[in-house]
Order: sequence, then C-alpha cells, then structure tokens
Amino acid sequence: REDVEILFPVTSRIPNVRDWSVDGIIRHVKSVRPVKKAMLTSAKSKAHEAFKNGNYYLAARIYKE
Repeated sequence: REDVEILFPVTSRIPNVRDWSVDGIIRHVKSVRPVKKAMLTSAKSKAHEAFKNGNYYLAARIYKE
C-alpha cells in the first residue's frame, strides 16, 4: 500500500483501472491475479488435451504461450 501511495501522484491514469485511487488500484491488482491464474489453468488443460489427441504442435504452441 505504501508503494502505491508514493507512486500514485506521479503515475498516469491507466484506462482499464476503473477506480483511479490508491484503494482502487490495489483492488484491481488483486482481482487480476485470479483471472490470470484461471487463464493459465485453462491453457494448460487445452494443451494437455491437444497432446493427448496427438496434436503435439498445438500443445507445444499453447505451452509456449
């Protein structure tokens, strides 16, 4: 929190952060982490399925991303 408070006055507004306040930025960062984790889990599942079906090229591309 302290870091956000220090940097807030000299940081340009980020369009996809709706609540442009110290608390809003912290809430945004905390909400993004679970979304990214879910996306990673989904990608791993798709890659596993592709590998299981013999589509090694697609599986490798998904794992690479």
